[in-house]
Amino acid sequence: MRIFGKQLLLFMLTLVISFTFLGIILSRGVRNFLAERRAAELGNLARRVAVSMENFSEYGMFNLHLLGREIQNIHSYTDATVIILDADFNVFVAHGLPHGAVARIYTAELAPVMYGESVTFFGTSNHPSLEPLLVVAEPFWLGGEVAGAALVGFSMAELEAATSEMYRVMLIALVFAAILAFVLHYFSSSAIKNNELEKSFQEQERIRNMFIANLSHDIRSPLTSMRGFLTAIEDGTIGVEEQPYYIRIILDESERLIKLSNDILDIQKDHEVTLQKSVFDINDLIRKTIIGFSRRVLDKRLMVTSKFAHPVDLVEADEEKIRRALYNLIDNAVKFTQEDGEITIETTTTKNKVTVSVSDNGRGMTAEEQKYIYNRFYKGDPSRGEDKMGSGLGLSIVKTFIRAHGETLTTESSPGKGSIFTFTLPVAIN
Repeated sequence: MRIFGKQLLLFMLTLVISFTFLGIILSRGVRNFLAERRAAELGNLARRVAVSMENFSEYGMFNLHLLGREIQNIHSYTDATVIILDADFNVFVAHGLPHGAVARIYTAELAPVMYGESVTFFGTSNHPSLEPLLVVAEPFWLGGEVAGAALVGFSMAELEAATSEMYRVMLIALVFAAILAFVLHYFSSSAIKNNELEKSFQEQERIRNMFIANLSHDIRSPLTSMRGFLTAIEDGTIGVEEQPYYIRIILDESERLIKLSNDILDIQKDHEVTLQKSVFDINDLIRKTIIGFSRRVLDKRLMVTSKFAHPVDLVEADEEKIRRALYNLIDNAVKFTQEDGEITIETTTTKNKVTVSVSDNGRGMTAEEQKYIYNRFYKGDPSRGEDKMGSGLGLSIVKTFIRAHGETLTTESSPGKGSIFTFTLPVAIN
């Protein structure tokens, strides 16, 4: 649910930001388009008024009756504000303004019109009661000189209303889009979650079946072997002189069953590992653990070398769990190193850490195999030729115990060049 909430929040933020930018861009575009179109219309009207001013003048005087009627007609049909200014920016005639609203209009934008230029600008007619206007000013001429200007303005309320309507539509669209996005995201996330749950169940079922198959094989194989040898000893098939050899095999098989039961018990405690920390010499623990492999090492004629950073390296950890981790790593090295091979257990130290590495020159692993070696029940030897004694739990237990200490566990390996397993432990503080 936490992941769903984060994804939904991110999606909604993206949606809001996208709609906001789109709204700003579209509103400005529409506003500019309407303003340009209205300015073109006003420009035509302003030129018409300017021409009328010139036509309704005689001997330097304006026919105010005809001029007033013409301007009244323009105002009535277009609802535009029409203002005539003289050369000093005084209001000469005005339609669309409150009576007596303003006697003179001068703004910096208007100055060029008295030099014969057309001017378009946004502004008010210098009266607080008037709405903002889009104004086009055209000069009119008498006797070859600029005699004044015709101003035609149109209320910006239309443009503002169009912009506001666009914002309203965008807001409604955003709300509907957000609701639709939530529904789609919810159902798509639910579908993905259901697919993932189904895959998880299938994977759990596969692991369970594999566990049962492995466990059945790993229990049945030594029991069958032990029963066969004991029966042969009982009925005299195996002579007295040969019995010590086969009894030794029976003991090995029983040891294998004990190790398997211990591994299963440890893995069941994966999520409830309790550490009983103490200070101990990791080098001494390594020596004792190596001794436990003496017979197997001699049988395969392996050379086992230990290299210690110091005669004594004290660490603070759970000694029993570190012993189990060391045992599993060395067991792995012995198992996958061919006869006459070499195994090295080495410690190095820094100020705060002791690093323990177990290396061998065995068959090594591919990069693909290394992805799964810490998974429960995984066996890197599909043929079971080298891993007859394994349960597929050893490295998973190592990972569980080392990480329970908050330490690191790493692997280096390549086919034909052996493997190196390395983990760290905290140096005991004196």
